[in-house]
Formats: sequence, C-alpha cells, structure tokens
Amino acid sequence: MTSMHSAFACPVKPDWEGFLACLRREGTPRRVHHIEIYLDEEIKQLLCARFGLLSGLDPADRYFALKREVALQRFLGYDYVVGKLEGVQLSFNWLNIEDTATAKREAGREYINEHRGPITSWEEFESYPWPEPAGADTGIR
Repeated sequence: MTSMHSAFACPVKPDWEGFLACLRREGTPRRVHHIEIYLDEEIKQLLCARFGLLSGLDPADRYFALKREVALQRFLGYDYVVGKLEGVQLSFNWLNIEDTATAKREAGREYINEHRGPITSWEEFESYPWPEPAGADTGIR
C-alpha cells in the first residue's frame, strides 16, 4: 500500500444502527460516527479517480450515480448514505466568490448566505416559492 493510501489503511465498518441510536440519544456511542452533509462534485470525482472507487461500476447503468455515492461514502467510512428527493428544491439567498480551490470552478463558488435567510418576514413567507410535494421523486424506479 502506498503512503497516499495510508490514511485509509484501517477499514471502517459502517454502523448505521449505532448512528441512529446516537441521533436518538439512546446511550453512549461506541465511537464517533462519520458523517458529511455535502461533498462538492469536484471532490467526489477526484476521490473516485485517486482511489479507484469506480472499478466495477458501469457509467451506462441507470443507477450508476447512486452506486457511486454508496461506494464513495462507504470508502470514506460514513455510517449512512446521503439521499435526496428531486423536484422539491428550496430557494435560498446565495453568495458567489472567486474559487481558490485546487479543483477550481471557473464560475466561482456559491455559498448560502448565513446572515440572511430566504424568509425573514410574514410577507416573504407568503410569497416564498414553495415546492409542490407531488413533484417529489427519488429517481429510483
């Protein structure tokens, strides 16, 4: 094993049951649970390429994106896999700045404005573009 892989030399067995118990505050967890709310697509691509995580996956498979997420998050030792619904996006106030990361986005990086939420008054609540729940779709068929 090369030194670049040494950080991942100790496999971590996902423990989603323990993670749920921790969230429910059911006792003291045996270990710290590994979670990440969001990974940039550029970072996902770099990790998959660097550590060969797409081996055995077929990009033409309709479930390729989901299988890639499972492989990536399992490799990183996460105790869950992020899932989301399509068709129910919420609107936020975004800030755009120059991207200085190695995996640079030419259009810059966007961040949610944490100083002003999308709803700060009853009027904004009433005019907010709420998604239609019937439009929710997991993308799995």
